Amino acid sequence: MAYRFLDRAAAGRALAGKLGAYARRPDLLVLALPRGGVPVAFEIARALRAPLDVLVVRKLGVPGHSELAMGAIASGGVLVVNREVVRDLRISRATIERIADQERPELQRRERAYRGGLPALDIAGRTVILVDDGLATGSSMQAAVTALRERGPARVVVAVPVVALESCEEIRAAVDEIVWALAPDPFHAVGMWYVDFRPTTDQEVRDLLSQSYGKEACAMPAVSANLRSFLDQHQVTYEIIHHRRDYTAMETAADTHTPGREFAKTVLVWFDGTYAMVVLPAHHQIDFRKLRKALGATIVRLADEEEYSEICPDCEVGTAPPFGNLYDLPVYVSAALSASEQISFNGGTHGDVVRISYSDWQRLARPHAADISLSI
Repeated sequence: MAYRFLDRAAAGRALAGKLGAYARRPDLLVLALPRGGVPVAFEIARALRAPLDVLVVRKLGVPGHSELAMGAIASGGVLVVNREVVRDLRISRATIERIADQERPELQRRERAYRGGLPALDIAGRTVILVDDGLATGSSMQAAVTALRERGPARVVVAVPVVALESCEEIRAAVDEIVWALAPDPFHAVGMWYVDFRPTTDQEVRDLLSQSYGKEACAMPAVSANLRSFLDQHQVTYEIIHHRRDYTAMETAADTHTPGREFAKTVLVWFDGTYAMVVLPAHHQIDFRKLRKALGATIVRLADEEEYSEICPDCEVGTAPPFGNLYDLPVYVSAALSASEQISFNGGTHGDVVRISYSDWQRLARPHAADISLSI
């Protein structure tokens, strides 16, 4: 199976990396679809320093097959029907109304319970990022978008960690932007793309909202959750260094007071139909002639941004940590870097660096060392 998120929080951190352009906007509001969307949205709100609220939607399950959505209801009396499912299963309007009537008390209960009696945050004129833990049929999200538009936002962005692409088109037509981290094919179900997909509880929703309701959420380290889990699992001592957002290895090395020879620049390359991770000092560039020889390859090129995002969906483009085993990639390290005692590298974002001993990195990454780079 392809890459899976560790849990909803990890998915939120991965998604936040793709929404950096919205950080610190004074008009920004993050809205979650409870319950599963709340842990995802909480991490996004925290990374972007935005307030968080919920938009309650209830899926209308097909009788006898409740996991299959035939539609959804949302705050404000909104009812959205999945016409394809209704047509194929010959579901009557009376059945849809009956199931909707059954779900409305729960929708109203959740609206009261989650905020503890506090009013919904004002949406009019704001940029709203609408978040769920995945997009399958799209019925719940369509209902949410319809309900949201009634409240007059200036811009609506849908953000989900994993999507079924065939469900995106109707959503795309109704919003200003849709952002995702994974679009697997075949899709199957949202839960398949998480290691831990336990149901989010009402109490978890209340706890997360109580931390950020109406507030500018506190930014936390956005270092890849998979990386931190990996290092902790192997009992590695590491340091996380937060810095201004930089977009070149040399700038990052300078801002973190790291000698260029100790800062590892991670590059993804395609060669002869597969991929590899190349690690070199900040002040070096790949010598493609030597790299082809080291790989035993005919053709070698840099991976493009789309390929990078697919291979490392938990990272902003250009910030993957130099552990190919996190992404099922072989690692080739420049001999120029291997003389260092320490190694520093991006931790999945343009604003965080991780520093560990070179010996620990070498033990875990098991790189192939070769003369594959040139000083810039």
